[in-house]
Amino acid sequence: MQPAKTLLRIQHGSHLYGTNTPTSDLDFKGVFVPSGRDILLQCVPSVIDKGTGDNTTKNTKDDVDDQSFPLQKFLKMVTSGDTVGTELLFAPDWAIVEMDPDWEMIRENKHLLLNKQCKGFVGYCQRQAAKYGIKGSRMAACRDVCTMLHNAIETHGPDTKMAAVEDTLREFCSLHEFSEIINIPSATGAEMLHLEVVDRKMPFTVTLKAAFEVYSKVYENYGERARAAMNNEGIDWKAVSHAVRVAGQAKELLLTGHITFPRPEAALLLQIKRGELDYNNVAPMLEQLVEEVDEASRASTLPGKSDQETIDELVIHFHNLQIAAS
Repeated sequence: MQPAKTLLRIQHGSHLYGTNTPTSDLDFKGVFVPSGRDILLQCVPSVIDKGTGDNTTKNTKDDVDDQSFPLQKFLKMVTSGDTVGTELLFAPDWAIVEMDPDWEMIRENKHLLLNKQCKGFVGYCQRQAAKYGIKGSRMAACRDVCTMLHNAIETHGPDTKMAAVEDTLREFCSLHEFSEIINIPSATGAEMLHLEVVDRKMPFTVTLKAAFEVYSKVYENYGERARAAMNNEGIDWKAVSHAVRVAGQAKELLLTGHITFPRPEAALLLQIKRGELDYNNVAPMLEQLVEEVDEASRASTLPGKSDQETIDELVIHFHNLQIAAS
C-alpha cells in the first residue's frame, strides 16, 4: 500500500528563529499524510520521531530533533494555536528542506485555518510570565490575601470554612488585582465557588487555615524567586527567551495574520538567551508583552473560529489520494 507521504519538512528551532549559536542542535519538524493502511485501520501514529539523543540528557550540537506530525493532527495544532503547528504553516521557503507540491493547497487555505484564540501561544506566555515575571503587584496580592486570611482566622477560628466569610473574600477581590471569585464544576457537575489569587485556586469548602497555609507557601516562593532574580540566579534564560519570542509571534499573528522568520527581535532574544540582560528589565518586558497579546486578541480581525469544513475537506482530499494510490 501507499507509504506515508511527506508534505513538508522544515528546519525548525533556533535556526528558524535566527537565534542559533555554535552550540545549537539541529531541529526539524514536518507534516505527513499517513499510509493508506494506517488510515484504513485507524492506527495513524501521533508523531514520527527520527531524532537522535534521548529524553534523559540535554541535547548537544551534534544531536538532531526530527519530528513529523500527521496532517489531521497538524491541522488541529494550527486551529488550537499550537506554536509548532503555526510555525510550520508560516515556514519561509529558505527553511524548507522538503516539500511536496500538494503543500501549496495548505498554504492557499491558511487564512481559513487560523483563528484569534491562539490558546497555545497565550497559555505558554502566561505560564512563563507567571513563573519568571513576578510583578510587585502579584506579590502584594499574595501577601495581602495572607493578611486577610490571618485576620479571619483570628476572628472566626482556623477551622471555619471559607464559605462562612464569603463577603470578606468578595470585598478583598474587589480591591486587589490578580484576585477573583470563580465557579468551577465539581466532579458531580455542580458548580463550586473558589477563591483565585495569583492563579492559585482554593474551594470555599476548605478551612481558613488550609487556605492560609497554601497562600503563605506561594508568597514564600515568590519571595525566594524574587531574591534570586535580583542576582540573576535561578532563571532559565532559554525558557524566558522562548516566552518573549512566542509573545512576539502571537502579537504579529493576531494583528497581521502572518508570522515572520527569522524573528525581527532575534538579537534581543539572543541577549536574553545568553543571560546578558538584567532580570529586572526582562521581567517587565515579558509581562508587558503578555498584556499586548491580550489586547491584540481583542483587536484582531482574524475569525473567532477556524473553518472546520475546509479542514475536513483537506483531510478527506489527502486521505483519499493515499487510499486510491494503494
